[in-house]
This record gives sequence, structure tokens and C-alpha cells, in this order.
Amino acid sequence: MCHANLDTRQAGLPAEGGRNAIPVLYFTEAMGLAMGHKETGKWLGRHVTDPIKLLSNKGLL
Repeated sequence: MCHANLDTRQAGLPAEGGRNAIPVLYFTEAMGLAMGHKETGKWLGRHVTDPIKLLSNKGLL
């Protein structure tokens, strides 16, 4: 499945505990994040399901 398909079709899933938004990252985004690339925030801001809050809570941003 492609990234966009996984990211946009989450609204149709049943929510467990009121939450069903799971951020989906491209492998290259995860690599850039792991390598400390300075423009990671720019890439992550384009997602339908915002990954920035989760990554910040986990101390990855």
C-alpha cells in the first residue's frame, strides 16, 4: 500500500479508546529524522495525520 492510502483512509477505521490516528512515515522521512536532517519539520507538515505531536512526545523532534 502507498503512504497516501494508509494516511488518508484511517477515518474509516473504528477508534479504540477514541483514537485512531496513526502517523504514517515514508522510510526516507524516518531516515532523515534519524540522521537529524534540518528540514524534517517541513516534510512532516504535509501529512494528513499529523506525526509531529507524537514524535515530539517521544522526544524525537
